[in-house]
Amino acid sequence: MSAFYLVCPSCAIAPCALQQTSRNTRLPETTVIIQCPLNRRTIERLDDFVQAGAGEFYFGYRNELAADSDCLNRRFGDWVNFDSADAAAQAVRRVKRSGRKAFIVLNELSFPEHWHDTILEEISQLSDSGADGFIVSDINLIVKIRESGLDVFMALSSTTHVLNARAAAFFRSLGVNRLVLPRQLDTDEITAILLADSALEYELIVMNEECPNLEGLCSFAHIQGENSPNLCRQALLFNTMPPGAGYVVDSCGACALHSFKPFSGLVLKIAG
Repeated sequence: MSAFYLVCPSCAIAPCALQQTSRNTRLPETTVIIQCPLNRRTIERLDDFVQAGAGEFYFGYRNELAADSDCLNRRFGDWVNFDSADAAAQAVRRVKRSGRKAFIVLNELSFPEHWHDTILEEISQLSDSGADGFIVSDINLIVKIRESGLDVFMALSSTTHVLNARAAAFFRSLGVNRLVLPRQLDTDEITAILLADSALEYELIVMNEECPNLEGLCSFAHIQGENSPNLCRQALLFNTMPPGAGYVVDSCGACALHSFKPFSGLVLKIAG
């Protein structure tokens, strides 16, 4: 039987919404495993999320020695990330006590070279705490993880922008275990990648509510507004296009799920 994963939006939706998603979405006949984000606030509702059906959780943390802002991942906000690797390790242990899996988000596009040793130490610490995997983007960090001898599960973030089977094979050769495929791929393009290598795990974004641009090729500076760690979240001040023009990507891919019914082990991601 195929195993599908639903990943909830980064805003951490409530358990009742998780249950509504399961009831109202017509999925192939599969076992559905929900992966849910956690943060400093929603960790207190861990038991509620587990009871609602969540099987995996993902979250990030800050490193105040490196910077005073969210700089290790693409999740931003005063309460979105845990305050330190130690706090994240405590969250990992709490998730593991619930019998669920915990993934750490380290998917900033790139890191300064002199940060790598510290990040590797924290990956080792979090792995020892029971973390099941790490969501990564920086190719230099990926190489460093494997060269260090750390035996950890790596999920490649969609910000790395794998568009074809050759790119997928390249990242597998670096030791990546799971790919999050860009939301701009159509079903034929996705199928070609899935057929090329069944050893990799794949994650598909079936719901997206944010920027329609190609995140893997984006400078993250195309929106005018106040300074922000993530300019793509700022309101657009100047838009010369009429409403609805210029956007070719539908935010929902749920109707395409049956195209992938023959494939096992797919990860279906609802991203915000």
